[in-house]
Amino acid sequence: DDQVRAALQGHHLYSSLPRCPRKEIKFLTDHTDPGFLEDRRAGLESYMRRLIGVPHVVRIPFTLPFLGIANQMREISVVFTTKTLGITVTRSTVQDYPAVVEHVNGGPAADCLCPGDIVSKVNGEPASSMSFEELVSLIQRVPRPFVGHFLQMIGGGTGGGDGG
Repeated sequence: DDQVRAALQGHHLYSSLPRCPRKEIKFLTDHTDPGFLEDRRAGLESYMRRLIGVPHVVRIPFTLPFLGIANQMREISVVFTTKTLGITVTRSTVQDYPAVVEHVNGGPAADCLCPGDIVSKVNGEPASSMSFEELVSLIQRVPRPFVGHFLQMIGGGTGGGDGG
């Protein structure tokens, strides 16, 4: 947000930039509360939609990585609140990432994930430092709610699975 603002400082579009949602202090707000997570997600999504609606913003070099889009990929974050995730993962053929989404069976991921999406982080912990078995174990034992992060090719899934 600061870099986008700095890039448009003095430009007539500066006043059109939306304000980033304010952060809540962790010791005053439970950052694991499903209501808090959903409100934060919705606020950030609204902010990003308004931000990319401002002319020229997407052409600022660091805007796309800020929005989770880089090298024709975007990062999608999903809040999982129940033991059953509504997805099945399989071993990945993508170097440095142990797992990809094999099936989407419903749940919070139904509207945003596709087969082939890469599992990139669990609660911010990079999957690239884990084996497939370690990642699956972490997903099974992490307290709910948790945030799963996925990399997705712009326009659909990555096709990074091995088919089984």
